Amino acid sequence: MTIIEWTLSGLLCGGSIVGMLWLAWTILTKKERKFIKLMKVYVGLPISGRSYDDVVLEIKTKRNFLNDLGYTVLTPMDGKSYLRNELKFKSYDYRYPTSTNHAIFERDCWMVAEQADIVFMDFTNSGDTACIGGIMELAIASYARKHTVCVIPIGNIHNHAFVLEASDVVFESTDYAIEYFIKLAQQDV
Repeated sequence: MTIIEWTLSGLLCGGSIVGMLWLAWTILTKKERKFIKLMKVYVGLPISGRSYDDVVLEIKTKRNFLNDLGYTVLTPMDGKSYLRNELKFKSYDYRYPTSTNHAIFERDCWMVAEQADIVFMDFTNSGDTACIGGIMELAIASYARKHTVCVIPIGNIHNHAFVLEASDVVFESTDYAIEYFIKLAQQDV
């Protein structure tokens, strides 16, 4: 049964058009759009110097949006709620077994090079500090031939030849990247 047939049959049974379309989209996302459900997006962003709440809010916003489109989302903060008491993230020297320098590097390399299909780096909230971890993840993703999508605003410190060349697609704002992910999810040709 197509989405149109399903919606019409639901309407004939007394359902609202909005409710029927929403339900039809939910069913399509779960059962028929398998290529997207299999697509994993690694979301990278500046972390050092920011608060736990700020980083997690940005990740949740991006995760919810991408999940709603059918993507599976991986992030460098997955499984790290034990860091919630950090007032300001430092760039190295954590003592938690899963957050040592080596553990962070290896896990992020594994997620970027072996797990993700797309690596989405949003450098918008980097301020005046280079996001070295994000740059490394981008370089690894590029070397591993992953599709790399970056947000680098005009005047951002990440406007650098190496970062730009490691990026398959570069947008100046997150809004443009969102439009791209919507079109990719809809297989808009």
